[in-house]
Amino acid sequence: MNAAKWLNAIPPQHWTRSHFMTACKCDVLVNNLCESFNNYIIDARDKPIISMFEWIRTRLMTRIQQKREGMMRYTGEICPNVLRKINNQQKLARNCFSRWCGRNEFEVDHFLDKYIVGLDKKTCTCGMFQLCGYPCCHAHAAIADRRDKLEDYVDQCYKKEVYLKTYEHMIHGVLGQKDYIKTTFKLLRPPHFKRKRGRPTKLRRKGPNEIQNLRQQGRVLHNRAGNVFD
Repeated sequence: MNAAKWLNAIPPQHWTRSHFMTACKCDVLVNNLCESFNNYIIDARDKPIISMFEWIRTRLMTRIQQKREGMMRYTGEICPNVLRKINNQQKLARNCFSRWCGRNEFEVDHFLDKYIVGLDKKTCTCGMFQLCGYPCCHAHAAIADRRDKLEDYVDQCYKKEVYLKTYEHMIHGVLGQKDYIKTTFKLLRPPHFKRKRGRPTKLRRKGPNEIQNLRQQGRVLHNRAGNVFD
């Protein structure tokens, strides 16, 4: 009950895909993108500020060039990672049976469920077609029924042309420190460190929703929330 109340207090567009905006063409619910970037720069985080920025700059400069060069050698129209996801949906479409309702609307049977696919608006009642930007398994069945070209129903953001436009810019090289231009600004120094009174804390302060650790082992104890443990 407490978990349900806590979750209901959060706007649903922040934690459920059914309320996500469909304009972004992204169904990622977790924070893996930020975690991946933090892991990518983990070796630079303990460096001085200029060394850290130089470490990030050189690796991003190389990465952008490698991505651009790799996609230029690619011969397909749809990006390879998205193409693999589309092929997986195409395999699931073997269990779907579509019926043409008229114009651009199809009724698709998928096991015991029914879905409505609108090919003109690129929508499906399952929500995946409009959220992800590429056909779901129900849309695959409808597209195969009409014998249309699959690439026409994939969003432009997944095309090779748009990918190359994303990486068409470059990070220019930077001279060494001996060629840096001297400025008239005041030299930036680190803040003065003042040690606090008392014994320094070693453990991180836990949030109000985190479970507090027991103080001892082998006896009946109370945590800060008032619960009793054996």
